Amino acid sequence: MWVWGVDVSTKRVAIAAVPGDDTDAATTVVEFPAAVRSCGKGDTGDLYGVYTLVRLAAVRFSWDYPPTAIIVEKPAGKVVTPVLWLTVGATITALQHFPGLLVTTLPVGTWKRWSVGRGDASKADVAAWALETFGHEDDQDVADALGVAVAGRQLVVEA
Repeated sequence: MWVWGVDVSTKRVAIAAVPGDDTDAATTVVEFPAAVRSCGKGDTGDLYGVYTLVRLAAVRFSWDYPPTAIIVEKPAGKVVTPVLWLTVGATITALQHFPGLLVTTLPVGTWKRWSVGRGDASKADVAAWALETFGHEDDQDVADALGVAVAGRQLVVEA
């Protein structure tokens, strides 16, 4: 059982996969080239490009880490731009490639509480947790995806 956690930004998507029974993890990052990513206010970028890049990366990643469920971080913050929501939508649509799977979102405070232990954990707290739990360092988006995946694993176990 591999549960995927996904952290979406307008520049890239980080995907982490965690198994159901230990602390191993695998990660991949989909970087959006300048022609695809959103560049300014009101610019939706190339959502079909986002969809295509994420879908191809997800299919490749699934060869080694077939998902049981895919959990996407629900955007939050002081200002969540429409472009980010559109990018999340394109990402979720791309992840629908796997029929019959749970593909859902989790709010930031929920995944942080379920994985890191505190819903108000800072970026530094999440990075420290990812380093301690998985030996992962140097990429905040991947650390967030790992947290989402661990929380998603709990969601799947409870279901």
